Amino acid sequence: IVCNLPLVADGPLEPRCRDCGRCVAACPTGALAGDGLVDARKCISYLTIERRGRIDRQYWPRLGNCVFGCDACQEACPHNENLPAGDVEMVLPDGAGSAALADILAWTPDDWLAETRGKATRRATHEMFLRNAIIAAGNSGDKSLAGPLERLGRLYKELREPAEWALGRLRGENHAGRSTRPGL
Repeated sequence: IVCNLPLVADGPLEPRCRDCGRCVAACPTGALAGDGLVDARKCISYLTIERRGRIDRQYWPRLGNCVFGCDACQEACPHNENLPAGDVEMVLPDGAGSAALADILAWTPDDWLAETRGKATRRATHEMFLRNAIIAAGNSGDKSLAGPLERLGRLYKELREPAEWALGRLRGENHAGRSTRPGL
């Protein structure tokens, strides 16, 4: 806003946060340290919406099924209890918010354009959606996603590593590629 009026600044807001720690405990990546600050480099919303390129592998298992953002801290916060839901359809109408992982993994650039047109989800590029969906697929336990993961690993060089990781997770392998099941 550009304004030439002589405005008086408001005083600082009173801290509303209690020391309940619910948001800190709810954060899957430890992005909240309890001092009121967020380490954005660890925040799932940053990683899935803003982070261009590779997400550090240490966060892949912690992303869970998040393809676009995370509200774990907001959902845990007692200040957000009993608030109206808002206009979710304005953010995710019939698009990525309701799309199944299998559908997102199959998106072409044209599909991504159609699904995200006019929506906040357009912040994440087609490649970012695929990257995030691959990681979520690895965390899903849904073995039916193996085919799409193999296809994406072949099609996109930059997605090969997360696709191989996701396939390994679906097969029950640990990070080194060995099975996590005893005796194997």
